[in-house]
Amino acid sequence: MNISITGATGFIGSHITNELVKQGHSINVLVRHNSSLKNIDNLKSEKKIKVFEVNYDDLESIKKATLDCEIIIHCAGLLFGKNYNDLRKANVNSTVNLIESIKDNSNFKQFIYISSLTVAGPSASLDLVKKENDHKNPITNYGRSKAEAEDFIISQREWLNYTIMRLPAVYGPRDTAIYSLFKLAKQGVASLIGFKTKYLSLIHSKDVVNGVVLSLNNKIAFKKLYFLSSDEFYSWEEVMDMLKKGFGKKRLLKLRLPHSVVFVIAFINSYASKLLGLTPIFDLDKAKDFTQKYWICSNKLIKQDLGFEQLVSLEVGIFDTIKWYKENKWL
Repeated sequence: MNISITGATGFIGSHITNELVKQGHSINVLVRHNSSLKNIDNLKSEKKIKVFEVNYDDLESIKKATLDCEIIIHCAGLLFGKNYNDLRKANVNSTVNLIESIKDNSNFKQFIYISSLTVAGPSASLDLVKKENDHKNPITNYGRSKAEAEDFIISQREWLNYTIMRLPAVYGPRDTAIYSLFKLAKQGVASLIGFKTKYLSLIHSKDVVNGVVLSLNNKIAFKKLYFLSSDEFYSWEEVMDMLKKGFGKKRLLKLRLPHSVVFVIAFINSYASKLLGLTPIFDLDKAKDFTQKYWICSNKLIKQDLGFEQLVSLEVGIFDTIKWYKENKWL
């Protein structure tokens, strides 16, 4: 199939791209002017993909990259911004223009959008896990921007076959978001926020790829929204114990940051970034995110509809990720 994919240079997108190339699909990769291609350099050098430099505000540049494509997988997104407008421009406008680019394409079959659990917001308890038909309740600007993009996609349902995949926290080779926890664990430190147990849904990149592939040109998945997630909910203590095992440590020194300290750090960082004209990586939104007790969702619908099964256990996934970090000299 002819597939156009955004975000192929990033963590999740590069894994999806590699698998689609293995399966023999024809892949157009959409990249911004300043994108690093190191995650897909081998595919480019072997001429297994076509790379198109696009400006997501320029509809004509997008049309060239999506010409005659049958499927778009939209992985690209901005995680950090100075304000909501920055995130909206990156996450909503790009989605609108990608969809506009294929309105006259009679060959087009499916728009797959990689979204986030942050659209739904945190759960109230382990018994009130987030499901697809729950009302959206984003608590951060990032979550709100992804929710607005979802709303636009769904508004096109009369003519557009879309599949929305909401992901929880994702880990695996090439990940940079949770990488710092691995670095600390190697040094014998477990960093935890707050003094009460927090739970999360967590999925390995291989399982994300599996879920996306199962939805590919699958009519059952048309006009559907799924949580693509782990079967179990994990406590951060369980994750740290698995990191301890993976690094062969007898124990990890547990450092717990009170919520108040997390918010003070976020405030100082936000204020300093504003003075320096920088985009804060850890701001008050991130503090809200990190201090929630239940970032959990149910994967029952995607299992029921598409036959998805979690193939990578937490232990195998942690060990696999540590191995990759070591082999690539990240650790």
